[in-house]
Amino acid sequence: MKYSALFFIPNLICYLRFILLIVAIFFEKSTFILFYSISAILDALDGYSARKLNQCTLLGSILDMAIDRISTVIILIKIGNNIPTLTPYLSVCISIDLLSHFLHFSSSLLQSIHHKSCKSKILEIYYRRRILFLICFFVEMFYICCYCTSFISRMYFFCIFFGIFWILKTFLHFIQMINALKELAIISKQKKKK
Repeated sequence: MKYSALFFIPNLICYLRFILLIVAIFFEKSTFILFYSISAILDALDGYSARKLNQCTLLGSILDMAIDRISTVIILIKIGNNIPTLTPYLSVCISIDLLSHFLHFSSSLLQSIHHKSCKSKILEIYYRRRILFLICFFVEMFYICCYCTSFISRMYFFCIFFGIFWILKTFLHFIQMINALKELAIISKQKKKK
């Protein structure tokens, strides 16, 4: 009997990540960081298990991308709650993150290609497993350090260090968005001709 993709190990890990993030919302400080960090660690584990168990699916890709976006939104809202003057800037960050990933993922789906397959040389390098992991790890550290600045003053130095990676990732979001818009324009033109 074949197992439904709903119950593949990587997808079960994604469900657990989502539950941990929902629980994290109701906590502050170290308890929030604990639940959030476990969810972030599981993000690396779900991709690893998908490859090792040969359980890479479209459902898994969608779950992973959606939960990554939810994770980013949750921590940026938490930072905004702690440092209200940052809220407008964090709202811009959320908007860029959501739009770039939505456009990129939609473009990939319409072309029936994996969302990590890119025509852009810069994005191709970014999506290499080790590079992607390191950049995402450092950006997660940036978010956690920013969250901690409201109750641990010494975290500012770490925010500056890890912030360099956040700037890089935001730049890559713009490249991702521009490439996706170009691809979607081509797809739209092709569909209009039919």
